[in-house]
Amino acid sequence: MSTVFNTSYKVQVDVDTDTIRNQYNIEEGAYVTTESGVWTVFGGEWVKLYPQSGVGSGLGWARYDDGLYTSSNKLELLDGIEISLGMSKQ
Repeated sequence: MSTVFNTSYKVQVDVDTDTIRNQYNIEEGAYVTTESGVWTVFGGEWVKLYPQSGVGSGLGWARYDDGLYTSSNKLELLDGIEISLGMSKQ
């Protein structure tokens, strides 16, 4: 007899209103779904995860490509040394 592993988990969550969410006790790492989106508590404050809350949320991703630093010529990052990354529109 073979062993079967569950590789997919489905969770049904309640959808609360934003008014109810704002009455919750703040608990780091909590996730709440409301009519306006999905929220979590990060750094003691509510942060909107979805739909994206935009610039200044502290969450997201970025990709940096350049021709100077490669797998054979890596950018060295040292503790306590500030590095500025220039941004250009393509």
